[in-house]
Parts: sequence; structure tokens; C-alpha cells
Amino acid sequence: MNEKRATEAMGLVIREMRRQRRLTQADLAKRTGLSARQINHIESGNRPPYMDEVFLLADALEVQAWVLTRRLNEVL
Repeated sequence: MNEKRATEAMGLVIREMRRQRRLTQADLAKRTGLSARQINHIESGNRPPYMDEVFLLADALEVQAWVLTRRLNEVL
């Protein structure tokens, strides 16, 4: 699996799930403790989320972390 492709796919998964919950990047940032800029970089595929951020994002999106990775595999 290409690392850049996986990074972009994870960003798409997070963006899709955030939008389904009608959250802005600022809303998600508040829920995770990350900055809106960090959320933007992750969603844009500019950088992958660190492992601890995956858990923060999953919690903020009210899913378990494995759901994010399952969706990632579906997108790839």
C-alpha cells in the first residue's frame, strides 16, 4: 500500500465521518483538543494522524478506532 494514498484515504474517511455528523473542522478540533489547522492537514492528506490522534478522532466522532481503519480499508 502506498503511504501517500493511505494518508489521503484516511483524510477522506475522517472528513466524510465529520460531515455525516454535521461537524465543522473547528467543532472536531474542540472535541479532540487538536487545532483546526491540524484537522485540516489530516483531512487534506497532508499528513497522517498519529496513533493517539486516531483514538482522539474516533472518540470525537463517536466510533471505535477500528471503525476508522475498516473504512480506510474500504476506501483503499
